Amino acid sequence: MVEVSYIGNRFTIGTITEHVRAGKLPEGVSYRFTSPKTAALKEVYWCKGWGTEGGAPELQPKYNVSIRPDTRGIPSSTVLDQVNLGGGSLGEGYGWDKVVFPNSPLLEAGKIYHVVAYVTEWTNLTLHPRIVMFGVRLGGYFGAPDQPFVIPRSQVIDEGLRGAFYDRGIHKAWVPVAHTPIFVLHFADGSYHGQPYKEYRQYDLGYYVSVGQEFTPKRDVTVNSAFVHGRTAWSTPADKLYGSLFDKAAAGYLARNIVMTTPKIKSWGWCRAGFPAPITLRSGRTYRLEIKSPLSSPSVSYEIKVVGAVIGGGNVTPGPEARETIYENGAVFSRDGGVTWSKEPYFTVGYWDMPYFIT
Repeated sequence: MVEVSYIGNRFTIGTITEHVRAGKLPEGVSYRFTSPKTAALKEVYWCKGWGTEGGAPELQPKYNVSIRPDTRGIPSSTVLDQVNLGGGSLGEGYGWDKVVFPNSPLLEAGKIYHVVAYVTEWTNLTLHPRIVMFGVRLGGYFGAPDQPFVIPRSQVIDEGLRGAFYDRGIHKAWVPVAHTPIFVLHFADGSYHGQPYKEYRQYDLGYYVSVGQEFTPKRDVTVNSAFVHGRTAWSTPADKLYGSLFDKAAAGYLARNIVMTTPKIKSWGWCRAGFPAPITLRSGRTYRLEIKSPLSSPSVSYEIKVVGAVIGGGNVTPGPEARETIYENGAVFSRDGGVTWSKEPYFTVGYWDMPYFIT
């Protein structure tokens, strides 16, 4: 794994996409990752749903989930542990599910592994149910690139973080998928590792006035510029996009109303605020990156993206698996020009972050 050279969460979501579908053997789907430590794997939380060929199923098919070592980018035939699941009521849509491995297989630090799933049995031969695993496509084509394989909490780049599926049609072999999988590993020592963001919203600065992200550096760092993920939503707004950096402990601005670069109209990308002089951020001190465009209107404005980690569906409250894998303190909003800041009501469920980085 590779350490990054910035503070923030460069992980962005362009779309939540169907990662791959799998039926019976030899078909299968895989979530691939590099183990961050040598430890026993207790369980995996993943984002999945159900699809069919020929109609909508009434029950889940039965399916097998295993943990396997990697062999040249595809799952090995060696099974370290496995469990058989399914056969119950289908449930609605797609969402988080939990797989508990009965023998807590030992993973080795730095080695690549696969969580593999395939259907073992179904009763309706007409519908051919498929297990559907979900991932995210990255969003950002302007300015600094996305980091599609970044682990939000640790901020290391896992080049092994991606998916694969067994293509029965053309290749008749395992085929890699570039999407970043939505999953969280839970180790027996109580630690978590993964990419949990599975929701995103686009906030219109003509309505919300100001969008921000609070963060607390874990080390002292000197920075020169800040980036957020945004776009010019419609025609050119009446005002510029501005970025400010606020020190909460000192109750004062380190940089204020810096004009930001913006992508072309309707194109998502990284918007940059270059500071007039280098700024030193202190470890353990909380700051707020603030973004605004005061004269923009709801119909002619900029939009800022916010991504969320929500375990479960609907109004299910996330557990520690989300808290321990998101990056920072969270997105905040102001409707009075930056005088007062708070969580937006929708954000009372789950954990939400504005994709940003300061370097």
